[in-house]
Amino acid sequence: MIEFNPFNGVTPKNFKEFETLSDSSFVNIINPYSNLKSKEESFKDIYKKVRERYVKLKSNKYFIKDNQKCFYIYKKEKGGNSFLGIIGIIRTDNYVNENIRTHEDIIFKREKNFVEYLKIVKINAEPVLIFSNIDTDVKSILKKYCLEKGLHKFKDANGYENTLWRVNKTEDINTIRDSFKKTDNVFLGDGHHRASASVSLSKKLEVKDGYKYFSAYIIPEEKLKINEFNRIIKSKYSINSDEILNKISMSFDLRKISDTDKFSYKGEQFILFLNKSAYSVKIDRDKLPSELKTKVEPEIVNDIVIKEILGITNLSKDSRVSFIKGNSDINSILEIKNKAYKDENNIGIVLNPLKLEEIKKVSFSKIKLSPKSTYIRPKIPNGMLIYEME
Repeated sequence: MIEFNPFNGVTPKNFKEFETLSDSSFVNIINPYSNLKSKEESFKDIYKKVRERYVKLKSNKYFIKDNQKCFYIYKKEKGGNSFLGIIGIIRTDNYVNENIRTHEDIIFKREKNFVEYLKIVKINAEPVLIFSNIDTDVKSILKKYCLEKGLHKFKDANGYENTLWRVNKTEDINTIRDSFKKTDNVFLGDGHHRASASVSLSKKLEVKDGYKYFSAYIIPEEKLKINEFNRIIKSKYSINSDEILNKISMSFDLRKISDTDKFSYKGEQFILFLNKSAYSVKIDRDKLPSELKTKVEPEIVNDIVIKEILGITNLSKDSRVSFIKGNSDINSILEIKNKAYKDENNIGIVLNPLKLEEIKKVSFSKIKLSPKSTYIRPKIPNGMLIYEME
């Protein structure tokens, strides 16, 4: 059960800039990372620059703010992939009270940076992704609006068709709001740091009501696309591959596979690229220590292979570890293989995407997954629909 409300959305006047995402486009101007020009500049200085540019763009009519509080229906599609859901704002209390379930831990330094960004820039430019069971009344509203001409329609730089509709009829707004007040089991799919930062900031600025909300895109759980984050480990020194393989075989069933074998994703089985050779590594839960027997694959690999065997204790800070977004396909496997084979001291790990039920199970537990355990889509274009906190 969550408090999901309409808001006065701010949209760009011209969506064509999403097609190229040039350095001068408004999307990059309001993106904090694209403004990082020199190491001498502090994040605070960069965020001030973002705020100044946003205010200037808005005064020059690059952005238009709705006079009425609305929900927004957003559809993203390409080929066989289609995502359809609703954008609104959620009260931060829902996160604090665990009405929204989370599955990943956060990196506190990153959350701190987001708090500073939101405090200075005063806008939410990228809604977090929420998934849940959506009732038939709300699904009927989604279908109804999809038959109408969209408020905005554009193709982005990745070839996705994006359509945005404004929901401004009182009856439809009340139906949507009332539905989510009764909806159990609402889950955060993507945006853990953004949501957590909004909560932290709301506690600091209690007197300002606009900071008590963050924007969210809610989609039916059956439409969620769950992919993996794969790993590349670059050793600074020469590695002893035989020793590593021997240690891995003590906790897993290890089998060397040739390049002619068909690489594929299989449950409870990940792919290891080491010393320019490929291995299929099957998880044998009977071999695992008791504290890992019920954990999901990314945590098992992190704890045993990366931390215990390779001696990398802090994955989020160690520069030797890179996280590569996967797409659960052969190209993702080959990408990791090619990166691993560039140097005999590189190690590549291809994981399986988690299942929806695994994510839900973790969400109800006290122990969360490490950051970069899941890569969940859809991703909402930054700057497409902005929530102004003041």
